[in-house]
Amino acid sequence: MLFNHTKVFGGTLKKLLLPCLFLIGCASYHDPNSSKPFVLEKGVTTYQDVARAKGSKGKCLNIQANKYCQWKNQTNMFQGDLYIKSLTHIEKPLNYEVAVKTLKLEGPGKKISYGPAGSKINPDSIEWRRFNPLFQGMLKASGRQLTSKPAESDQIVRINFGVEDTASSDKAKRFLELTAFDKVKMLKEKKNVELWKVEVSSVGGNRDLKKVLPILAAVSQYYVTFPSEVNETMLVNENELVVLAFMDYLESGKK
Repeated sequence: MLFNHTKVFGGTLKKLLLPCLFLIGCASYHDPNSSKPFVLEKGVTTYQDVARAKGSKGKCLNIQANKYCQWKNQTNMFQGDLYIKSLTHIEKPLNYEVAVKTLKLEGPGKKISYGPAGSKINPDSIEWRRFNPLFQGMLKASGRQLTSKPAESDQIVRINFGVEDTASSDKAKRFLELTAFDKVKMLKEKKNVELWKVEVSSVGGNRDLKKVLPILAAVSQYYVTFPSEVNETMLVNENELVVLAFMDYLESGKK
């Protein structure tokens, strides 16, 4: 757990240690110790340079080789401690009330084979093929190695996602669920023995998974990276570090 996050639970506002940061991206800022603007140079400016100019280490989140750090008014991405770029924020970001429930008997395995959850989702469907790159990026961002051969994996992960109606006619439940199973039990004994589970959902009026699922995937990625047991509801903003860093990681993988 890394940063302060406002949690909505039981109708009251409470503080929870989670990665919640509102970000503004830019390429320069004013150094309070100097009369001149501090200019960031790609491949030249270091993390230590920025921390020294800012007077603090900031708050950082690592996704593979990328290090994302945020100060009061700036968020930068570093590689090998060298500045690469600044992240920009969404001008009018949305807030999502996200419910998170995780269970853990064992931590996530290093090598994972994954696929859709049983007969609930057709692996040849448009929906699975559309979001499969998102799921693949989510697992890779968490530090997992992926294999298409279940027998060569440490664990087998099944992914369920979709939209469900609620009691309210104008709102729907958008959800993403990851469940890991014991490989040996599943392949040799045909038993589905669960090892860990991450369930993330959000209720709202937008039924478009292309908009909501990346937010749920970003939150899920965090809990696969840092496994724990929680049952919480929190507000997640589109401009939070955990979201922007994950989306930047996905985009960088496309280049």
